[in-house]
Amino acid sequence: MLHATPRHAVSVLLACVLVGGCNQPTTSGPRADVVAWPEGDVARGKQAFQDLGCNSCHRVEGVADLPPPSAQPPVEVTLGGKHTQARTQAELFTAVVNPDHDLAPDHPKKDVCTTGDCSRMGDYAWTMTVAQLVDVIAFIESTHPR
Repeated sequence: MLHATPRHAVSVLLACVLVGGCNQPTTSGPRADVVAWPEGDVARGKQAFQDLGCNSCHRVEGVADLPPPSAQPPVEVTLGGKHTQARTQAELFTAVVNPDHDLAPDHPKKDVCTTGDCSRMGDYAWTMTVAQLVDVIAFIESTHPR
């Protein structure tokens, strides 16, 4: 009969950790890598925000010289400033390229959306350039209080 001592238990645990650490990470599925964002240009981002029609539904807190939202029925969503919902570059990126991912808490379809087409926001993943995306994010981030 084998009797395990604390030393045996630690040896087995260490061996498992070492063997497990030798495994290569899988390439399938989502990853939590850090994205090395290029510097965005705030002025170009403001222009892209208008060119892409973002201001049709969105107002940017602290930026008074943008045309006001004009979507009908009204669906004004304020971005930037201290009250913004998306707080990181990754959240802003996701909000633009996959607006159904996380609907606003007061969105009427928040609890019933299962189809993937609940947001009124268009599909910008295929219509805006990466440079425009980086610049728009820089523009929105520039309104956050420091």
